[in-house]
Amino acid sequence: MIAGKRCAPEMVAVVVAACLLTTNTLRAAALFVANGGDNTIEKSAPNGVGSLFSNSPLISSVRGLAFDVTGTLYAAMDGADQIVKFTPGGAASIFASSGLSAPRGLAFDGDGNLYAANPNTNSIVKFTPAGVGSVFATSGLSAPQGLAFNKAGNLYVANAGNNTVEKFTSAGVGSLLPARCLRHAIRLGIRQWRELLCGGHWLPLYN
Repeated sequence: MIAGKRCAPEMVAVVVAACLLTTNTLRAAALFVANGGDNTIEKSAPNGVGSLFSNSPLISSVRGLAFDVTGTLYAAMDGADQIVKFTPGGAASIFASSGLSAPRGLAFDGDGNLYAANPNTNSIVKFTPAGVGSVFATSGLSAPQGLAFNKAGNLYVANAGNNTVEKFTSAGVGSLLPARCLRHAIRLGIRQWRELLCGGHWLPLYN
C-alpha cells in the first residue's frame, strides 16, 4: 500500500520533472525523473541505483509527474497535449487527451481526481479517475504551471505569468494569496501543511 507521495518537479539540465514515491514505511522512496533530452523516465531506487522505467513512444516532452494512491504514475506531455499513465511495471497508456494545451503541473485531490495546468489557455482541467475531463477554473490564472493541494483540499496554483499564487476551494472559487513569489512561480510544494514552496522560498499557508 502507498502511504504517501511527494512531487517536487525542477528544471535541472535536461531533467524536466521529478517525483518521489514513498512507501508505507516512510523510510524507502523511489525517485522518478523525466529526461527531456531523450524522452525517457528513469527510476532511482532508495539505494541510489538507477534504471530505465519507460521509454514508451507516448513520452513527448514531459513537464509534470504525479502518483495516485495505487502507485500509478501520470505524466503531462507538453509535446503531445496528453496525459499518459504508467503502471508500476512501466506499461504506458493514454489517460486523457481532451481539454489539454501544453499541460504542465499535475496534482491529485483526496477523491482521486487529477488536475492539470494549461498555461497556454490559462485554465485548470479536472479529470475523474475514469479520465473524464471538465474545466475546473479559469479566473485568476496567468500561465499556470505548478499545482499542490493542502490538507483541507484547497488547490494552490503557481502563475508563471505574474509570479503569484492563486488558491481555489474544492468548488473552484479562487482567491489571490497575499504573499507573492519573488521569482520563477513554476513549481509548488507544501511542507507540513503550513508552508508553500514557490520560486525557491517558503510562503505561509493561511488556510
